[in-house]
Amino acid sequence: MKYVLTIFIATVLIFLTSCGSLFPPVGKTSVETAQELVDEFLERLNTPTMVFPDPSASPTEFLQLALNFVYIPQADRDEEEVRYAAAFLLQWIAINFILPSTVTEAKVLAAAEHSVKIPQLLSDPPNFVQKVYTLVIEGETAVGSVTSITLPMITVQNQAYFYTAFVKQTGSTTDVSIYPEILGP
Repeated sequence: MKYVLTIFIATVLIFLTSCGSLFPPVGKTSVETAQELVDEFLERLNTPTMVFPDPSASPTEFLQLALNFVYIPQADRDEEEVRYAAAFLLQWIAINFILPSTVTEAKVLAAAEHSVKIPQLLSDPPNFVQKVYTLVIEGETAVGSVTSITLPMITVQNQAYFYTAFVKQTGSTTDVSIYPEILGP
C-alpha cells in the first residue's frame, strides 16, 4: 500500500509540474511592459553621445532607433514626412525626460488602459493599435530631485511603443498623422 501511495504522489507531482507547459504563465503586466520601454529609452537617452540620427541623411540608422519607441507601419517607412514625424516624437519623449532636469532613473507607477477613447487626444486610434495606456512615471534626477512624467503607450502586434507615425487617408488625400495626439500650446 505504501508503494502504491508513493507512485500515486509521484505521478501527481509529475503531472502538476508538467501543467506549466500546458498552461503557460500569464504575460507581463502593463506596468512591467511600460517599465521595459521606459528603461530602454532612458538607457539610450543617458548615453554620453546620444544624438538622434537624421531621418533624411541616415534613414536606416534613424529607423533602427525610432522603431524601438515609435511604431511606423512597414508601408510608411520610406516616407520622409513620416520619418520626420517620428523624429519629432522622439524629441518630444526626450524633452519629457530632460526638462526641467535630466531624469537618470524612472519608475512606472501606473499604466492605465483606456477602453473608452477619452479624452479627445486618444479618440479615433488607427486600426493597427491594439491598446492605449497612460503612463504615470516617477523620475529621479542625478541631484536626487523627483519629477512626474505622463506619457502614452500603445501596443501594436503585442509590442509596446510610445507613439505611432503613419500615413492616414483623409478623403481623396493623404496626411501624415501621429497617435496619440500631442497636447500643444
